[in-house]
Amino acid sequence: MCANEVESYYRDIKDVVRNTYCVASYQRGYRWNVENVKELLDDIYEGKLVPDSVPDTKYCLQPLVIKRMEEQDKYRVLDGQQRLTTLFIILKALENLFGQSFPAGFSIEYRSRPRSKEFLDKLDDNSVPDNIDAAYIKKAYEFAKNWFMNKTAEFAADPETYAATKPHAATEPHAADPDGIDPALGSRMFAILMEKTCFIWDEIDAASKENEQKIFADRNTGKLDLTDSELIKSLFMNPDYYGGQRNDIRDRQTLISEIWDIYENELHKDDLWAFLPLPAAVKDIYANRTRIDAVFHMLVKKEKKTIRSEENGLFKAVQEWIFEKRREAKTLPAGAYEADPMAGVMHQCWREVCDLIDGIRELFDHNELYNLLSLYKIIAGDDDTVLSLYLDMLDLSKNTRADEIKRKIRERLFPLGISRGIKAVRYPDDRIKNILSAHNVAVMNTRIPN
Repeated sequence: MCANEVESYYRDIKDVVRNTYCVASYQRGYRWNVENVKELLDDIYEGKLVPDSVPDTKYCLQPLVIKRMEEQDKYRVLDGQQRLTTLFIILKALENLFGQSFPAGFSIEYRSRPRSKEFLDKLDDNSVPDNIDAAYIKKAYEFAKNWFMNKTAEFAADPETYAATKPHAATEPHAADPDGIDPALGSRMFAILMEKTCFIWDEIDAASKENEQKIFADRNTGKLDLTDSELIKSLFMNPDYYGGQRNDIRDRQTLISEIWDIYENELHKDDLWAFLPLPAAVKDIYANRTRIDAVFHMLVKKEKKTIRSEENGLFKAVQEWIFEKRREAKTLPAGAYEADPMAGVMHQCWREVCDLIDGIRELFDHNELYNLLSLYKIIAGDDDTVLSLYLDMLDLSKNTRADEIKRKIRERLFPLGISRGIKAVRYPDDRIKNILSAHNVAVMNTRIPN
């Protein structure tokens, strides 16, 4: 970024919250956990709750990179939306706990996540999350509120320190609120946040031609707090990977981001998540994080790439797969792709991601196949074998899938044939359970429509 394109200075939170902010669709959703929120609150309020306990210093948040939009007092957030959203959540906690007035002009819009804006605007104790963004927001809110309540309890247990936090401490009695909620202490907490906290304000010149998505990708790729899938997403968002075909890049990035969010929310439905053919250990890693990582785990297995036991190993495996496709494209004869070959590679790779997710969803939605594949998971036991069968099913024509799974099940249950296999079974043979499960599935599949 050129020096003359960026105006960098400090801006107090009381000034930051006068504006409306728009988070572009190519950015990830809210993903801060309680440890991130705790660290921020501890840093903001360290040594400041008791007057004159420390020099009059301000806590400075890391840069908020924004670009002014055409509307007055409205900015597009290029980087820093996690902290900005957490600031919004903290203010909601102060409002609902101490009755502090929420800044009237402050709002955050999410271009591809309109429900997140609505959830934030109405955030309170009764808010019920219905997607992954909302779940992270609610957890952050609950933690922030408990953090403030714990601080109040600490001061209430120390009358001398407690009195020092309140105006006219010499004449006011100790707190009388039966719930321990003291508006005066809340006012001080609110004032510290507004007047003793600031952002490094990096405003991109509105006339700048530098690509916004590239700024985001450059600032975020490689950050340790990004998940593998978020790093992978930055690959598909990076304009440089689309070669000379850049006319429709903004629309394409918006579309990818919107589809990405749809898939992520779908994977947070427990029944579909349970259907994925992955080891329990892998699912445990992603269950409370970005679950689309699991899809890329299946993809690299399909492409026979190795996921190394290192930081961001999944991301590196996907990156290797994409770069290999790019190297292959450079050796193809002219005309192999309709447009720029590099853009063609990225379109093809994204199509393969969509085909895998849509294919798994298709198997899940087909009653007969769902029952047969679930039975095969019970019988086979081996995770790699089950994953291979799922992937094989996606390569078959739809009208042959059921017969192929049945054949695989028969081979597992009765390797010597059904007649001989049945005669050989004796109680308490472990195969009895699998045979009875197969019988139940066969009966079920004759009774329910697809």
